[in-house]
Amino acid sequence: MHSHRTIPQLLTFLAFLLLAGLPRAEAISVQWPHESSDLTVDPALRFGRLDNGLRYVLQRNTTPKDRVNMHLHVHAGSLNERDGERGLAHFLEHMVFCGSTHFRPGELVRYFQKLGMDFGPDANAHTGFDETVYDLNLPNGSRSSLDEALMVFRDFADGASLLPEEIARERNVVLAEMRTRDSASYRTFVRSLAFEFPDHLISKRLPIGLEEDLLAVDAVSMRAFYETWYRPELMTIVMVGDFDLAEAEEAIRSRFGDMKAKRPAVSPPDWGRVTNPPDIRVFYHHEPESGNTSVSIGTLRQIEPVADSRSALQERILAALATQAVQNRLDALRDAPDTPFTTASISQGLFLRNIHYTQISADGDPGKWQDSLEIIERQIRGALEFGFDATEVDRVKADMMAELKKAAEQADTRKSDAIARRILRDLSEHRVTLSPRDRLSILSPFIAGLKPADLHEALRKSWQRTGRLIEVTGNTLLQENPETIIRQVVAESLTKPAVTPKGQTAVVFPYLPEPIDTAVIAGHDDVSDLGITRFHYENGVRLALKRTDFRDKQILIQVTFGPGSAEEPLDQPGLSLFAADLVRESGTGTLTRNDLDRALAGHTTSLQFNILEDRFVFSGETIPEELPLLFQLLYARLMDPGFRKEAADLIIQRYRQRMAEYERSIDGKAAIEARRFFAGGNPKFGWIDADRFARFSVTDVQQWLEPWFRSGTLDVAIVGDFDGEAVHRLAARYLGSLPERKRMPTPSASVSAFPQFPRGKTVRFEVDTSIPKGLVLVGFPTTDFWNIDLTRKLNVLSEVFSDRMRERIRETLGAAYSPNAFHLPSKAYPGFGYIQAAVHTKPEDMERIEAEIASLALGFRSRPVTTSELERTVNPIRTNIREMLKTNDYWLQSVLAGLGRRPEQLTWARTIEKGYTGIRVQEVNDLARRYLDPKQRAVCEIRPK
Repeated sequence: MHSHRTIPQLLTFLAFLLLAGLPRAEAISVQWPHESSDLTVDPALRFGRLDNGLRYVLQRNTTPKDRVNMHLHVHAGSLNERDGERGLAHFLEHMVFCGSTHFRPGELVRYFQKLGMDFGPDANAHTGFDETVYDLNLPNGSRSSLDEALMVFRDFADGASLLPEEIARERNVVLAEMRTRDSASYRTFVRSLAFEFPDHLISKRLPIGLEEDLLAVDAVSMRAFYETWYRPELMTIVMVGDFDLAEAEEAIRSRFGDMKAKRPAVSPPDWGRVTNPPDIRVFYHHEPESGNTSVSIGTLRQIEPVADSRSALQERILAALATQAVQNRLDALRDAPDTPFTTASISQGLFLRNIHYTQISADGDPGKWQDSLEIIERQIRGALEFGFDATEVDRVKADMMAELKKAAEQADTRKSDAIARRILRDLSEHRVTLSPRDRLSILSPFIAGLKPADLHEALRKSWQRTGRLIEVTGNTLLQENPETIIRQVVAESLTKPAVTPKGQTAVVFPYLPEPIDTAVIAGHDDVSDLGITRFHYENGVRLALKRTDFRDKQILIQVTFGPGSAEEPLDQPGLSLFAADLVRESGTGTLTRNDLDRALAGHTTSLQFNILEDRFVFSGETIPEELPLLFQLLYARLMDPGFRKEAADLIIQRYRQRMAEYERSIDGKAAIEARRFFAGGNPKFGWIDADRFARFSVTDVQQWLEPWFRSGTLDVAIVGDFDGEAVHRLAARYLGSLPERKRMPTPSASVSAFPQFPRGKTVRFEVDTSIPKGLVLVGFPTTDFWNIDLTRKLNVLSEVFSDRMRERIRETLGAAYSPNAFHLPSKAYPGFGYIQAAVHTKPEDMERIEAEIASLALGFRSRPVTTSELERTVNPIRTNIREMLKTNDYWLQSVLAGLGRRPEQLTWARTIEKGYTGIRVQEVNDLARRYLDPKQRAVCEIRPK
């Protein structure tokens, strides 16, 4: 759903567009950040620099075992482009994959697949304002594997072929990506940047570029950019994973030691300046395809970059705490009746290392934008004038300390990709990478000593400029003098008193009487080969436990009960969407969501409710010290569930905004209609009309859910780093002692209520949008999920199909950026499932693309799957399985959750790797002939009017 994005969210939005990271502002430093700081860098990091200037950062880490996360960071991005070159840095990022010293065009992806890497998750790249980063996630850290990966990086660094014919072909893919990313949100984003940065290059150098410049790119201009900016002194290699550090250093020296810049160094373009207005500047942008109206107040100022230090770190933390204290006030307004907005946020910080921003914003209905703007203006003015009370400060301090302690306790089992991302981010921001334990030791006494006056002063410092940037964007139409109208709203707000801090009474939790342990164990068994212990209590609660060492101090829980969305009342399709949000937004019967958040301050325990196709689910996470709190929270949610009218009003308002945008976008229309079409028009699939959604009531949800909360059989799954006896005692007290839980009958649906795949049918939808893109969805009927051997083989078939789509539609035709196919088997409806192929393309190309998909499906008969294709498909799956088996999420979600209903999940865990590696070519070809039948396909086309 569209909203006006705060400045950091705008840059995050660029990351979504091109996976772009935050840029930095000045020429690359010859020093590492820690070399000019009083902070001690993480001792696990090894830093190095070759004679040619190329730098590297290495860290050995064994989570996940064997794998190595690698990045080639090039300190050049869209801000290095000149006029007429806009989009060239990103285009070049594409081109280094399209032929190089060691790989002919089209070979590299197959090479990755053969090694067991999945193109996209394991081999990718992104372009930002002043960086381009290439990513590899290796299956193993052997010397030969490292050497091969560094060979690829060296090809990226100075070995790209940049063939004219490949540039011409890939240009279509880049333009297809531009088309895919285009949206009402993006267009508002571009206009907002132009307002916020009129004199800075950032508003004129979006990484995706301009079509006219991309059409003019040729081999000469691309090579000039490549050889000018891809130079060793502008490159850093980051490697984190299960490898030998000395071997890695030697491999880097061997591969990159002789690299030399091919052209003289030049200065980057002048980036311009950022200025804050002396009073206020107003921006208005009407975007009729947006689902809501966004208002914001902010400041921008240019500062001199400073070296990272202990005092700089403390200043950042202090500003973050003050900002969070305001955010907590905004969140509390969610629970207030008649709040005009559906979401509100505040943020502050630095980007490009020398631009400081602040912004407070809110999203709501178009008729309420004036009220929203007044509220956020009075909120920030009140915080700046009066500061915070002690309870507010204690809360944000406790939350920050809890997160710091958790990070320190889990430091030894951090995942390699998370560590690598932190290193890259710190290098981009020229900050010292601290170990989590050092970060805690530095900040703990500092945070403990903070007073309300300290946070007040930090907020005032962040917002010190008197000038304000006022923005109103979205679906509000102001036909005459919009800036004058907006200024009048602000002026009127300034005549009203600022919001003063309101003292808050302490929230008591847990508040329910402590249950007496009356649990009786009706059954118990150990699944020794999988390390699983099961208990069955007489009251109908079933408990499955698996203790692991995958992640220090992490405990995950999932409680499964009830029938899920498939058993919505037949006359109330869509109720599950409303019900899930209502439970999440309502807190408990006694405590509002905001009260519950306050009660949990200083803790990291969380618990969320969701409704899946075949079950209701409470999912949570905690640490060993907070395990009793997790059970108390679950007990309160079951025994005293919340169903609040004010939460229902908020949900309906958000839904209307979402649907207003969905109806005006290609992908939104697909969300509304496509799943329903492929289910034969079954109303339980897709999104329902906003007016129909608004007729749901709190009573509707209570009548459906409360019996299941009160009496439904519970399957409780717990995985992680816990003491088994302690968990069992808590489970017995809080769950095994509940009133009897029984298998409740579900309404027996008629066969006509089951989804029926629309074999041979085509449907076309038109959308009232100015975005020139279309979406082709082609479905091929399969079956449900529960024959696991068949499901695995169909998963493999869909992957082969997807890869053939990539090679034909993207690589050969250049007609789409990311064509793909995937298998969607149902867990709730017997016999229902389908393989879906999806392609975003030009509206005028949709019929051709649909024909190509049908031809590819039919082509499995004349060009069967080969041994090489199967190997390239299964190898990445096997790599992912081996990593997945060492995660708590896998054992919780795929094995223990719902085990009482599906005991065969134990067998699935035993056979998962062999179940994929044992698949034979003939089996896949037989399934292709059976299921990828063009005569049985159903087609959904969505295009602009």
